[in-house]
Amino acid sequence: MLGILLLSVLRAVSSEEWSFTTPSEVTAQKGLCARLPCNFSGLPTSTVDRQTWLWVNDEDWTTKSLVFDSKKPSRALPKFRTRAMLSGNLEDGDCSLFIDNILWNDEGPYLFGVESNQAGSHEHSSVIRLRVSNFTDKPRISPVEIVEGKTVNVKCIFETECHTTAPSLTWETTANYSTPASNAITQRGHIMVYTSVLTLTPTAEEEGRDVSCIVTYSTVSSRETITLTMAGGTLSVWRILLIAVGIILIIALVAFLIYKIIQW
Repeated sequence: MLGILLLSVLRAVSSEEWSFTTPSEVTAQKGLCARLPCNFSGLPTSTVDRQTWLWVNDEDWTTKSLVFDSKKPSRALPKFRTRAMLSGNLEDGDCSLFIDNILWNDEGPYLFGVESNQAGSHEHSSVIRLRVSNFTDKPRISPVEIVEGKTVNVKCIFETECHTTAPSLTWETTANYSTPASNAITQRGHIMVYTSVLTLTPTAEEEGRDVSCIVTYSTVSSRETITLTMAGGTLSVWRILLIAVGIILIIALVAFLIYKIIQW
């Protein structure tokens, strides 16, 4: 799932009538998305469209490292042009930035600012530092017991706050399945829920086999694996054979010892 970690108390930076509220740090997983929270006050909503709203990727205010430009999107750095956008409504004072498909080199400082019609006049927030971590979110598979000859559905679910890029859910197994997996997408509040259902018609030999669900984005993937078990503790044919062989060997050993004792 997307992880946003606020490592310090939100702080406000004020300059005359402007006030910006941002966290000092945000953490996002590689391959997912990041949301850099930002709110401002001090500007009448009627004047929002007259301003130029900017995000930059730098410690200090400079338009040489533009991430987003509300007036001229083409001014943004090439690596951000199709991935960075505002995620809130400026008229509500929400200046949050959304970056899709996070890369290692996205890590660093970010500033939000506004340029007024007056040449060289601008206000900006404090630095938000974006940290990028490894992709650790995994799908989850609902536990299921199998009964020989009885059709059963194995469900895999992956949840994320990232809306713009949909992952793929695939299965990897040596078990017998009758039809291709069925996939669905639903939304629960801000969470996107991706579901895949694999239909199995197991035989006794299926017990002990692994079934894996794999979630894949363009640059990262992860998996969850379960081992199929028979309902009621039914044993597989191979396990029964091993137990039978063990019993026969024990009987043979006991018979041999009795024979030796009698001979002695």
